[in-house]
Amino acid sequence: MDGFSAIIEMSKGDTRRRHFSFEDKSLLLDLGPIPEIMGGGVMPEAYGFLEGIMNKTEGDEVDVVVFSEREYKLEDKLHVFPIGVIIRSDGDHKVLAVDDGLRGKISDLQDMPGERMRSVSDFFGAVHPISEIKGKEEALEYIESCK
Repeated sequence: MDGFSAIIEMSKGDTRRRHFSFEDKSLLLDLGPIPEIMGGGVMPEAYGFLEGIMNKTEGDEVDVVVFSEREYKLEDKLHVFPIGVIIRSDGDHKVLAVDDGLRGKISDLQDMPGERMRSVSDFFGAVHPISEIKGKEEALEYIESCK
């Protein structure tokens, strides 16, 4: 698997909700502070979308949470490798991925330290319940269904 191209909308530690405009992908919108109920209002990992892969439920690119040892900035473009997927009740599923730096160390969910996974599931499950968290094969199936 060669991975996928991702673009970062919120850096790890970000306290603001940011999203590229649906109409104009060059326009990054600031949607205000992250609600306190979501991980204390702080993004636990880098967050963005898989470029060109559409979530049919939302009509927008598939969201991706990027685990990394690097600090990514807004609008950074990088290569990611799926390790899992968060299935949410609202259909706004989140692909879990690693970058090149973690690719050799983490290849599936069971390799991910529990505290990092807990902070991500607490954050993304705060407003819309998580139905389940699935592994790498299910993440790849989900991405394929969105192409």
